[in-house]
Amino acid sequence: MENNGKVTLFSLASIIFIEQIFRVLQGSIDILVLGKVSNDAVATVGLINQIMALSIVFVGIAILGTNILFSYYYGEKNFLKMSGTMTSGIVVVLFAATVLSSVLIVFSKNILLLMGLEDSLVELAIPFFIILSLSIPIQGINSIFLVYLRNVQKRRLIILALMIGTTLNFCGNIASLFLFDSVQKIMFAIAIMTVVSHLIPFCMYGYFITKSKIVQLKIKHISKANIKEIVLLGAPTAAEQFSYMIFQLFLSWVVLSWGIEQLQAKTYVQTWSEFIFIFTITIGQATQILLGQRLGAHKIEEVVPIVSRSIKVNCTLSLLLGILLYSVHKQLILFYDINDSIAMLIASMLFITILLEPFRAINVNLISSLYAMKDSKFVFISIFSLWGIVVPILFIFKNELTVVDVWILMVGDELFRSILFFIRWKQQLKKRLRIRVTKKPSTESIS
Repeated sequence: MENNGKVTLFSLASIIFIEQIFRVLQGSIDILVLGKVSNDAVATVGLINQIMALSIVFVGIAILGTNILFSYYYGEKNFLKMSGTMTSGIVVVLFAATVLSSVLIVFSKNILLLMGLEDSLVELAIPFFIILSLSIPIQGINSIFLVYLRNVQKRRLIILALMIGTTLNFCGNIASLFLFDSVQKIMFAIAIMTVVSHLIPFCMYGYFITKSKIVQLKIKHISKANIKEIVLLGAPTAAEQFSYMIFQLFLSWVVLSWGIEQLQAKTYVQTWSEFIFIFTITIGQATQILLGQRLGAHKIEEVVPIVSRSIKVNCTLSLLLGILLYSVHKQLILFYDINDSIAMLIASMLFITILLEPFRAINVNLISSLYAMKDSKFVFISIFSLWGIVVPILFIFKNELTVVDVWILMVGDELFRSILFFIRWKQQLKKRLRIRVTKKPSTESIS
């Protein structure tokens, strides 16, 4: 097997964390450079980036399903099924990304107007939007390639590709400021460099995988059964993520009805808390891969220790980072020159965040563990909790709540879901153990 060493939670988490950091950097470079040119351009690109984020969620159907299956077959050391999973995953990604990219390009003007962009900025935004839409299939295939590279722990290749792509993107963006004198030309150049930053990893990852002895990306390995399983595993997650994004828009609408200051407090706290979630999601994804490999290798006895350890690590890290964020909130408030009324809301919300983030970490870990067990139907628990409990409470008590009360409500929501996820996890664990016990006698009788 192509592996740089023993697969551990830390080794996988370190790879994923580096990816996340570079992804954040790449997303920030365009905004940083355009901030020197035009505030309108910054607002336009920020809006387009939100649309692109939603698009990646749609393509993520194939990415998640491929990740679950590949990790399992990697642990099983089944090279043929690994090849089938990778090839089928690429087919699903290409289909979904091509359809989505085409829709975004054809209806680019209508979409931008629907999102509330002013008529004067639409013509400025369309070329940038179209170029980024063309890159969606490349980003999707890159994510499928990363499924393989994470499992075989090709950390140096991942870092090198992301570093080259990010550096070229930054240098190209800076150069565009000196080479062009119009905002539209600068935005066009920045869009091209963003695509280049995705093409570099695409070429490097693709070249390495074509030389791999583990997988062979050939048409004959495309499997209808794999395609079906990939979609069935990934579709519920996409539905849950879309549900969460719509809920956030609804929540912003509700909070805004209480006053612009409360919405500003919500925006600041969510932005500052984002770095905690990067760590949380990193450990969750690493747990999923590690667990999938162990299940594929039929090492059921290692499942509980892996999940228990990852939950402890994730909760502890989230708690410490939450405390750290709260301890520096006064400095952040001074830096952003936030007025006293908003500062009081932020202080209360960040104090509640100390309790909120560990519960969120538990949920992320349990969700990732259930995915590793090929259980994706549980995600509807989140949809039920948000729209069946949280939303009705917000409607009923809308005139009596503040944004601080919403944060307390979110703690209750995360706690409620963690209990349901834990029950589901125990059920799946017992089911796995029963399957293993019932298989043993038949195996022994055959031998």
